[in-house]
Amino acid sequence: MQNKKKYVFIRRLESGIGTGGSEIINSYISAILTKNYIATNAVYLQRNSYNSFTDSFFASLKMFAKLTYGKFLSRKVQNITYSSISLNLLIKKIEREDNQNLSLIFLNAADYIEISQNYSNMKFCYFCQHLEFWDINFIQFKQVVQEAHKVVCVSDYLYQICQSLSNYRNVLLLKNHRLHHIPQQIIPTNFRIYDYIFFISHHYWKGYKDTLYCIKFLREQFPNIKICAFGTNEEASIKKYLSDFKIDYFTHINKSEVLDLFKKSKVFVYLSHFEGYGLPAVEALDCGTYVLSYNNYGINTVSSPRLKVVGYRDLISIINELPISIKHSESIAFKDVALPSVEENTNELIKFLNNNERLCQ
Repeated sequence: MQNKKKYVFIRRLESGIGTGGSEIINSYISAILTKNYIATNAVYLQRNSYNSFTDSFFASLKMFAKLTYGKFLSRKVQNITYSSISLNLLIKKIEREDNQNLSLIFLNAADYIEISQNYSNMKFCYFCQHLEFWDINFIQFKQVVQEAHKVVCVSDYLYQICQSLSNYRNVLLLKNHRLHHIPQQIIPTNFRIYDYIFFISHHYWKGYKDTLYCIKFLREQFPNIKICAFGTNEEASIKKYLSDFKIDYFTHINKSEVLDLFKKSKVFVYLSHFEGYGLPAVEALDCGTYVLSYNNYGINTVSSPRLKVVGYRDLISIINELPISIKHSESIAFKDVALPSVEENTNELIKFLNNNERLCQ
């Protein structure tokens, strides 16, 4: 009797529930699990230095299946949180106990680097969400892409890089899609509370310095406008800065609360330097909010008359567009953003994984 494969997802989760590219990858995982592409139970391994997030993160994975397909995960999936030193031992333990061929799916390049010496001949798929240079260097990133049996990218710039590194073989681009399109109640622009909304992260590459500069410019040039911001940056200096400029700043808010803020705002100014996907911009557009954004490479496949994209980190153009964007938010009619569905992209993904060798059975 032929041994059945076990599908093992390996993910690093260092700072809680992710958004954007992280959520896109979660949607694919939940779709694969829900649609019973796997012959046996799957194992979902995650490294998590924030233990309080473990249960809620896996619950969110199940929720994607509920929102997308109208039901929760239909099969039992083993969820294991592992420490930084136990991944090799854990995979060997799974192999020994189940006597199965493992299909390893690395959702983070650093995890592959960690165990690659012990699994030199392994065939694996790498989901490329970011250029993960905060965990690994470029040489290591290149190693992962070149040794991967399959590479899946969630943005065009990653796709081009990975194609070049892999000599144009076995790389798939999954274009931006909506996670779970729940129709939003569109509030007319003239009834919205805030003129501008910003996102302020604790990561420098999310553009928080440029964001603070824009807020200062707006407040000095247009003292009577209303501005709000949401985010994860809780530095005392940042909070004082925003307070001095009379900005309503919201932290520790959930997805529905973010969407509610978008619906109350005319213009979302999105100054992240680069993104794997750029989900907040799509969510803002779905709420009828005009979006002004840097070219962060993750947003290139989104098209909307209510989206204005300027050059990469072109702060001067952003400043020039800020007053104009309010007029555009009032004059350009709302139109639903056309994006592929999760179902369409998942079917393409499964065909890719099953090509030549069936990673999914």
